[in-house]
Amino acid sequence: MLKFDSNIITMNTTKFLLILTFLFGSLSVHSLTAGDNVARVSVLSSGELLLNGEPSDISLIESAFRVLKKSNGTVYYYRESPNSAKAPDGAIQVIDLVIKYNLPITFFTEPDFSDDFNPENHYQPTMR
Repeated sequence: MLKFDSNIITMNTTKFLLILTFLFGSLSVHSLTAGDNVARVSVLSSGELLLNGEPSDISLIESAFRVLKKSNGTVYYYRESPNSAKAPDGAIQVIDLVIKYNLPITFFTEPDFSDDFNPENHYQPTMR
């Protein structure tokens, strides 16, 4: 049984994910680890999506966002080449999911999530 704390996903979830990884070896399980209440989503200019640094797809990101919603987490979002004429479809789908699950989001300008963009149009280093 999965138990949710107001701040973290409990050890039962971590054990469950470890068992899944053991049973399905090659299956890549994208999830939040205990103590990590952030989903780091990168949208590359090629349209590829990354979740916490690993290749992903929109269904896996939605699953992670469901867990994030229950644990009061947040989304860190990075988009490669944000000034390009057209955003990749994945970028729009990710933002739609953020809205669907009413998640807080922080926009980053660096792929390593080392700085964020604040509403006053100033870039600032992020100490996390």
